[in-house]
Amino acid sequence: MDTVTDSVSTEMPAPVQQLPSRAYLVSKMAITILLAGFIIFGNSMTIYAVTRTKKLRKIPTNMYVIGLAIADTSVGFFIICIQTVHALTTNEVVIRNSVCWARAPYYTTIAVSTCTLLAIAIDRYIAIVHPLSYKTRMTTKRAIVVSALIWIAQLFVVGGTSCYYGTVVQISQIMTGNLVDLLPIPIFLGVVLPQVYLPVIGNIIVYSAIFVSIHSRKRVSDNADNKKPDKMAAAVTKMMMLILGYLLFAWLPYFCIAPLYGHDDIKPLWYIYLSHASIILLYTNSAVNPIIYSWMNRDFREAYKRILRCKRAATVEDSPNNTMKTDTAE
Repeated sequence: MDTVTDSVSTEMPAPVQQLPSRAYLVSKMAITILLAGFIIFGNSMTIYAVTRTKKLRKIPTNMYVIGLAIADTSVGFFIICIQTVHALTTNEVVIRNSVCWARAPYYTTIAVSTCTLLAIAIDRYIAIVHPLSYKTRMTTKRAIVVSALIWIAQLFVVGGTSCYYGTVVQISQIMTGNLVDLLPIPIFLGVVLPQVYLPVIGNIIVYSAIFVSIHSRKRVSDNADNKKPDKMAAAVTKMMMLILGYLLFAWLPYFCIAPLYGHDDIKPLWYIYLSHASIILLYTNSAVNPIIYSWMNRDFREAYKRILRCKRAATVEDSPNNTMKTDTAE
């Protein structure tokens, strides 16, 4: 009898997951919902500007901008949905049916964004390195087809995989960590991560090729006293730095932090705070995309002003010069 008592008394209590304070969760919810509102507003305005302005609709690159804006708008709605669920449920609530609503849409939009950014980089490469053949190679219809194929492919590959490998998950698993612990490690490393890292590597390669091409042209233009390539080099270099710089700045912290304790049942409280911060930083990439890819263009700025002033965008369609005023050379 004493032996049984001793064995019971020496049993260690099961570890309990520490959760952030309610004040912290409320503050985090307020910040993310405000950010989501900005994401939805900015990207919706971009979509409206392109679809309602004939001059912008004629530019093939803007079809990719629409696809990117749709993906980012979806991220905004995802943030609002997940925060609403957090507010209305408790940690004991169990979600069944593979929690597709919690991860598949977000993983899909991430994959769509990275692949669309790569499509934009390739479009810019052809426009700058092979300008004479750009109009025949890159048409608006072709850009629409490529953008649609990106969405379809990622819905099947990433979205389908996320749903197929679903498990029973508690709300606390989403609240205390990130979306890494909702997928098996082989699926996360073999399917999800490549959809992020491979396009990023592709962007670096393509923009590096653009950079080399521009500087080789610059050396030739110095002898011809032609300053136009200098402006083109400065504009494209600035765009390249913004694209790659903020993309890496916003995404790398999350994908470095997420795997640390993502699959552990009990996570340190510091990891939860750090993970939440990296996720919010990740969300900001969807908020700044309209600024990086659209606001730098004068035609977009004019369209935005008309939208904010509630004026018809059609007034810009009859411009005497029907070429797009852009800060990057086409």
